[in-house]
Amino acid sequence: MDSMHDLDSTPWLPIEITLVDALIMAVEFELSAFQLYRDLAERLDPDVQSIVLGLAAEKRGRHELLCVLVCSNDLKHELDSRVVIPRTIDQFSTYLDPIEIPEDAMEDSVLDYAEGRERAGYMHYNYLAQAVPPGRLQEIFVYLREEEKQHEAIVRSLWSVMFSIY
Repeated sequence: MDSMHDLDSTPWLPIEITLVDALIMAVEFELSAFQLYRDLAERLDPDVQSIVLGLAAEKRGRHELLCVLVCSNDLKHELDSRVVIPRTIDQFSTYLDPIEIPEDAMEDSVLDYAEGRERAGYMHYNYLAQAVPPGRLQEIFVYLREEEKQHEAIVRSLWSVMFSIY
């Protein structure tokens, strides 16, 4: 087989992503996280419900912040720049669509999903924070990264509260 022919038949994949596209993905990620925590809170004991509602409120706030940034004229030049597609994009993308929590879902399964989601967000935002030049967008990605790290710790603490043996 001709090696040139092999190259021609290989589907072309972009190697870069615009920062506006990265932020749009972050908007979707934060919105689906808000929906997850809002729905999860309805199923939990009042002891932990307020913690999960707090996570939902933070995710909604971040979603709103990111929506404003995507439309910002002040960041237009930065948003049009490109970065190499993060290796984390596939894992991050699996959390973009909201999930419906089945009625019979065990809390530990949902918490495991939530913890994985927070970890994926941390890793993705960490890559972007390192990939963009210093400036407002880097500050945003650093902020998002640190928030995901805190949320992962909160989800882990929920395990302790919900499944502690007295």
